[in-house]
Amino acid sequence: MAAIATSRSLDLLERFHVAQARAGSIPYITIIGLMVVSHADFSQILAQITQNIDQLLRLHPVLAASVDDSDIRRPRWIPNHEDPPFVTHDPMVHPIIGPEVDPVQCVTQVAEAEDAEAQGFNLQGPLWRVGIYQLTQQPLDGYFIALTFHHVVTDGIGALKLFEDVMWQPSAVPTTSSRPRPQPMPPKAQKTMRMQPSVAGTMRKGARWILKQRSSGPSGKIMRGLGAITKWPPPGLLKQQPRKPDVSHAAVDFGKDQNRIVERLEALGHQIGSVHSVLHTAAVVALAAAISKGVGEDNFDTIGTETPVSLRIEGQHPRIGGHYMGLTERSIPLPSLRSETIASFTRYMNRYMHSPQAESDARSRVGGFRLMPDRLIPDLWKACLTKKGTSNDPYRNSLMISNLGRFETRHIPGLDKVWFCHACMPWGAAINMDVVSLSLKKASDVSARRDSRLTVMVSWLDGAIERNIIDRFCAALVRVMNLMARAGGAPNLDRHAMRTKNLQDLAD
Repeated sequence: MAAIATSRSLDLLERFHVAQARAGSIPYITIIGLMVVSHADFSQILAQITQNIDQLLRLHPVLAASVDDSDIRRPRWIPNHEDPPFVTHDPMVHPIIGPEVDPVQCVTQVAEAEDAEAQGFNLQGPLWRVGIYQLTQQPLDGYFIALTFHHVVTDGIGALKLFEDVMWQPSAVPTTSSRPRPQPMPPKAQKTMRMQPSVAGTMRKGARWILKQRSSGPSGKIMRGLGAITKWPPPGLLKQQPRKPDVSHAAVDFGKDQNRIVERLEALGHQIGSVHSVLHTAAVVALAAAISKGVGEDNFDTIGTETPVSLRIEGQHPRIGGHYMGLTERSIPLPSLRSETIASFTRYMNRYMHSPQAESDARSRVGGFRLMPDRLIPDLWKACLTKKGTSNDPYRNSLMISNLGRFETRHIPGLDKVWFCHACMPWGAAINMDVVSLSLKKASDVSARRDSRLTVMVSWLDGAIERNIIDRFCAALVRVMNLMARAGGAPNLDRHAMRTKNLQDLAD
């Protein structure tokens, strides 16, 4: 018999996510699946999803828990031992599943509706929801299922596992798997994950950062060995404070060859980098193309990118719940676009992302949270985030590229596409680019080849970043990635020619 879940205090990253909510921006992650099935089939699927959710609430205490932040210094997880855990006034209304099936015309409308729902999350719970939407455009028999949860619950990889469990459908072939067992409350991440540097090293790093900030002067430029840099977007570009506008989303459409794009990007990246490294190259080129039109380059000289890196270890960390993500950052001087080729730039990024240095950097970002004495000064995180979000230079980087990898469709019949997106923060990246691919195996394909449908969701704070910049970025991203994909599917000579192209040539 599993032990009853007990209360525990929040760990570092959980406290940070609560502080973000207290500063006025609810951190959340949304994963959206498109089901192409008939109305009758979807009714059966929805009934199974409801059963799955009820079971998940019993198996994973973190999904039924609330957060008690009455003691700001030590907010705590409070398990919910009631069955069912959340009581509604109407017994016909499920506490997790939205009460209505709303009509939508596209996935961006789903993302915007879920953003509005996420703003209603409160720490008393529930801290996650499942929304159901009916697609009114072709295909007619289409339904969106959106899983949205407060980021305090888990990270992106945990979210994908939760989505898989929510969407699971019984197979026609009987399985011999044992009955799932109730899980304990996830332990504090810092107790199961090695952080870097040590506490003393973190304090030294913080002291060096403060000294650099003081020596940077009023210009706000930080010296990093190669001279002063100013990342896009520069302070003068922002039309409004990023705290005021609403979040906007754009789903990128790669056209008729979308089912083969992952396979062809893999072919292009053979011996130079992974699909993520190729995506990073394409995103940098697309952003350079978008911001070089109509904006004077004398205001900035660098594109800053960041990528979440999973530090979750299979078998050591819980499947659902907990935070095991760190950030890696890259600063790309604009002049380097004129000297780098696709091959050299992608190879450099790939080597870094798969190096011990990248893992060390990601662990250091997590360890850096120990610098903030939020338990001595309870509202310090909230005050720092609020100040950053209302400053003239709020954004940490130009572009965040989050890639959840490849999602398999086993035990989920009818699943046609998957998207994901996360909250835009006034103190985060100016543009979020969220990527996931869905593997599809056709029954008629005797070669067992799997097509992978790549989806990209772009989100930003509209008004702070103008829509025309986003439109140019998305158009350039489609153009560049289709060029790369076509080269990846071409003979070796054409593939080599694309790899040797200069980045600036693609941006022009």
